[in-house]
Amino acid sequence: MIINQATDLGEEVLKKNLQYKGFMGISIRHMFFSRHTMLQYFLWISQHFNDFRIILMDDPDKYNLMVFKGLNEADALAKAYEISENIKKGYLRILEHYKITNIKILQFKEFSLEPDYLRILKLVQEYMLVDSKFKDELLVLMEKNIGDRIESFSKEQNLSSDQLTNIKNILSQYIIEEIAFIIYMTENGFPIEIDPTTEFSTKKMLYENVFPVLAEKIHLSRRGHIYIFPEGTQYK
Repeated sequence: MIINQATDLGEEVLKKNLQYKGFMGISIRHMFFSRHTMLQYFLWISQHFNDFRIILMDDPDKYNLMVFKGLNEADALAKAYEISENIKKGYLRILEHYKITNIKILQFKEFSLEPDYLRILKLVQEYMLVDSKFKDELLVLMEKNIGDRIESFSKEQNLSSDQLTNIKNILSQYIIEEIAFIIYMTENGFPIEIDPTTEFSTKKMLYENVFPVLAEKIHLSRRGHIYIFPEGTQYK
């Protein structure tokens, strides 16, 4: 495994094995998170964390399915659950085969109605309305991640400016739920995030007190991040 960068508590994990809890979010339709790639993560994680959660991001992916596949919300959610359930079964088979017991595979839907997650989600949504910098940072992240895809889709469908704005509003819900999820996991006993990319910039800024009002309302604690990926792979 190649460790590109580790911050704060992430650095401690590299010094003290099996003493920390962590998590990793999985984009359920991204080819990077294949069973072969995840095996490399599972083996490394099992040797470095005493407890770890893999979260399949099924609920948020409904927004992508609604826009890019033209599904209504109910059908998009059902499709997302179908995909994540199949992924979960495959991941569980790997963990069972290698007798890894300190990693749990969860679906987003398993905590999406948790009161503390909903509290954090509401705070994020409300804060977007009063802090344009925070909102812009989240939207920039969305453009960075899927901006090219949005542009191609807009050209293919010959969307008007109003239609384009509407689909961006729908797609932005993914990034809003994602940052709420990251904060929720961090503040509920799993303070270290594993990622195949650089750290989620808005989250980093939040924990560095760039947005003190929101930070105070959430009562943030200490966290860490490890940017790590198997040799020969690249997240795109």
